[in-house]
This record gives sequence, C-alpha cells and structure tokens, in this order.
Amino acid sequence: LLAGQTHPDVSSIDDFIKSNKIPTKLHVYSALGKNSHINLLDKGSTPTFLSSSPHKDVAKGYAVKSDDGYHHIAHIVLSPNSSATHLGGHENEVLIDRGQKLQYHGTSTVEEGDKKYKVHKFSI
Repeated sequence: LLAGQTHPDVSSIDDFIKSNKIPTKLHVYSALGKNSHINLLDKGSTPTFLSSSPHKDVAKGYAVKSDDGYHHIAHIVLSPNSSATHLGGHENEVLIDRGQKLQYHGTSTVEEGDKKYKVHKFSI
C-alpha cells in the first residue's frame, strides 16, 4: 500500500515502526528495481515501505540492470529517530516507513568487474 492508504495488516507494521525507531544515525543501502531510480529521484519520497541493509553488498545482490546499463542503489543516511526499524535476519534488514521525505545529495558511479553501479545518496 502507498503512504496514506490503510489496511489492518499494514497498520500493525506502521505501529511497529513508530514504536521501534532507529535510535542512532545509520547508513543503509537499498537496491532499486529496474528504472525505479527515476521515480525515487523525481518524487523525493518513499511511497511504499523500503527494505534496506547496512551492508552495501546485500543491496548489490538485489540490484538489476536498468535501461541505462547501470545497477542502481540508494545509500540512505538515517537520522536518529527516523521512521525506520531494524528487523535483523541474515541480511540485517532495516525497514524504512512509507512516505518518508528524502533529501538528495548526489550520485556516484562505481565499476566492479563487469558491473556498473550508480549509488544515489539520500538522507532522511
């Protein structure tokens, strides 16, 4: 569901995030699906829940090549008490709440072997 929409199952996730916010500054990474970086850069917000990890390699593993030939990753700096919660698991998942406003700080390009990445840096 998009930000602002409700459903009993989603409301419980909203409540969980609100009561279990990230207590300290945290850097997380999220793979961006094919061409979804365009929407994220244009809208400047997370319309849905966003799965992320403090481990960049986890995001790289999920990144798919976009039409521009790059794999896109969001590097998001979460401020203390951001509307995100640590879920853990083997990927050390951090779930970012829907409707968060992102401040864009630029994009860097990285080449690793035969893969090219664009890392888009944001903060909340």
